[in-house]
Parts: sequence; C-alpha cells; structure tokens
Amino acid sequence: MVDCRYPKIITSQSYKLFSVIHLPSSDAGPFPVVILCHGLGGSKVGRFRYPIQLSEHLAKNGIASIRFDFRGNGDSEGSFVETTPESCVEDLKSIIKWVSEEALFDTSRLGLFGRSFGGVVSLLCAAENPKAISALAVQSPPFAFELYCINQPSHIKIEEGAFFFEQEKMSQAFVDQISRLKMTSIMEGLHSIPFLHIGAGKDNVVHPDHAKEYEGVRKETKAPTQFTLLPEADHNLSNISDRQTALKESSNWFITHLNPSCALYLD
Repeated sequence: MVDCRYPKIITSQSYKLFSVIHLPSSDAGPFPVVILCHGLGGSKVGRFRYPIQLSEHLAKNGIASIRFDFRGNGDSEGSFVETTPESCVEDLKSIIKWVSEEALFDTSRLGLFGRSFGGVVSLLCAAENPKAISALAVQSPPFAFELYCINQPSHIKIEEGAFFFEQEKMSQAFVDQISRLKMTSIMEGLHSIPFLHIGAGKDNVVHPDHAKEYEGVRKETKAPTQFTLLPEADHNLSNISDRQTALKESSNWFITHLNPSCALYLD
C-alpha cells in the first residue's frame, strides 16, 4: 500500500472544510507534510486527479499531505461567490493550525503547494509567517490583476471593474482584494524559502507573462529557486507528458527540502 488516507472535516471560522489526509504507510511519524491548495473554482481532486497523484507520490517518499476544498468549493460549506483571497488565506491558516496540533505531523518540515489561484493563496499565507514554511511549490500562479486585464482568458471576463469567472460574477470584495495584491512585496518576504515555479508556455488562463514577473523578483534570492517551463503545456496540463514532468518536479522538490533522507526520487 502506497499510503493510507482518510477524510477529515476542519473548521475555518464558521465553515466546515472537507479535506483528505494522506499518510505514508509506515508508522514512523511524525511526518513532514505538504498542504495542497487548488485553483479558483477547483477542488481537492483537481483535473486529471493531479493532486491525488502528487499526494500518493509524496506518501511513497515518507511525506504526508492534505488536500482540501476552500469554502464554497468542492465538498466544503459556503458559496463560491464568497471566495476572496482573504477568505482562502483564512482557510489555509485553519488547515495549518490543525496540522500543528496533530502529533502525526512534523511542522518543522511543512511545505505548501498551490495551483493557479491556489498558488497565490499559498504565497500570501507563507508571507504572514515565512519561518513556518520549509518549501514552496506553485504551478502557474497569477502575478498581477493588470496582466489579467491585458490577457483575458476565455472563461474570465473583466467588465467595468467587475470580475466574472465561468460567467458567475464575483463579489466586489474579491475584485478589491485582487486589485490591491502586490506580489512583488509578497515575494520579497519569501526570500529565505526554497521556491519552485512551474509554468506553461501555452497557458491561455495565466499568461506566461505572469511567470516572467515571478522570475524577475526572485533573481537575487539566495535560497534554492527553480523555474521550470513546460513550453507546449496549457494551463490544465492536458498532455500527460507535461503532467508527469510537473509531478516529478514537484515531488522531488518536496523530497529534497522536506525529507532528503528518503531520496526515492522520481525518474
């Protein structure tokens, strides 16, 4: 058995968040742990079950993980229109708090993985307490609202200050908060954390210009940093070879920085 997994309800403010815990089959805890954050309108299952595959690979290498749904997404309570960067950060902080109180997990070896908007949430949360995070890995996270305005993907519409996702109008709080985000200053606060960025060369949701901005603000950082570009990939990594590459890079990043003694790297 690669891992053992079980569902868990974790409360964030008044919302019940549905999560799945993955543990290595070994009983030699406490384990290093990675918390996985899905993208806007996504879920803990993800496209092509990518988060599940990542959790399985981490467990095989002695690393626990938690997949969860932000409020208003997946199986968690709440309405999707209530989603804001701040609400998602609060949810992630609640997951981290729960992890810190469980003897199964070694929170001195805590990693965050975020896909798309979940990547932004991971970075925002890490910036609040950078000493608590041992490794970060993000996949195609947006950098600036202004870049969305220039390169609008088909499922996102920005009209007279309103933001529509899959034809659903987001709250004014969502628009206000993402408009104010200054990822340059956020990234400056993360200079001591190992950072992996995986980008897609043919991303029609988060344009490759966003990746260039992240790379620009990370240039002078001394902590381990890796930018991997999948030149033919789209936002959802629809091609299986791109998914396999991203899976390998993300898994090996966390193994290297959270559990190097295991060293069962993916080929």
